[in-house]
Amino acid sequence: AAYGVDNCGADWNNQAVISAKKYLATGIGYSYDSLIDILLFEKFTPEQAAYGVDNCGADWNNQAVISAKKYLATGMEYSYASLKNMLNEVDKFTPEQAAYGVDNCGVDWQIRFENKER
Repeated sequence: AAYGVDNCGADWNNQAVISAKKYLATGIGYSYDSLIDILLFEKFTPEQAAYGVDNCGADWNNQAVISAKKYLATGMEYSYASLKNMLNEVDKFTPEQAAYGVDNCGVDWQIRFENKER
């Protein structure tokens, strides 16, 4: 099997790009680091995984918005800070991307906070 894989003529960097794009198309919302982890799990080399993620055309801020909306759709209650923490710590978005996701997910955090105070 290894001989076949090694000699099939596949461009593994291109295969990593294709795989990364397929994950992005699911609409789940992946960060750069989480997508790298997935490609590594799929047995791409670290170099191939990085190439795939670097060249998949993702808008990481938009991916953070998608991920924030995914959390909110669960029906769980999130504060601004807790949702930002989920995006940063769990989903591995950068702090800036996590803030962008929470700021642009469609929630008016001031109204949400005021309603909680009543």
